[in-house]
Amino acid sequence: MKKLGVLLLALQSSVLVAAELKLDNSESALNFVSTKNAQVAEVLSFDNLQGSVDTSTGKANIGIDLSSVNTGIDIRDERMRTYLFDTANNSQATFTATVDMATLQDLKAGEQSVVKLEGELNLAGQSNSVAIDADVTRLTGGGYQVATRAPVILKVDAFGLTPGVAKLQELAGLNSISVAVPVTFSVVFR
Repeated sequence: MKKLGVLLLALQSSVLVAAELKLDNSESALNFVSTKNAQVAEVLSFDNLQGSVDTSTGKANIGIDLSSVNTGIDIRDERMRTYLFDTANNSQATFTATVDMATLQDLKAGEQSVVKLEGELNLAGQSNSVAIDADVTRLTGGGYQVATRAPVILKVDAFGLTPGVAKLQELAGLNSISVAVPVTFSVVFR
């Protein structure tokens, strides 16, 4: 009887573990493009992402550590943390959405489905609806890769970031920095 109890407990634990998929930061990337002086475009990124998907409800959460912004230039990273994102007060951006898990769970390894992710992006204390066309690919072992089909264009004024962009422009001595920012991502959940 004791062995049966241990077996049931182990099975229950594996069901609970399987009910949530975790974002694998080492296999995930979030990039955005900054355009300055209307001609020079650079691909920038965030290095630290975390997130999960509850496979029973389809609720997905992704967190972006804003202090992990990576432009390839230390002083620019620091200026973005301080003047654009104000990471002392807003350390993280979050995206939440609900995914149709029934459709995705029917995929076999290597199969792909096109989905529209409609959710809320909270950035710098402002929350806005965002719709993302994404490819979801079932991975061997039951995980998923989710990638944008096309860049998502975020407007900095929708998140109250225009003054921060103006400050960065002033500090760098630039004529302009684009206030429409293309964002792409590829994230893996296991």
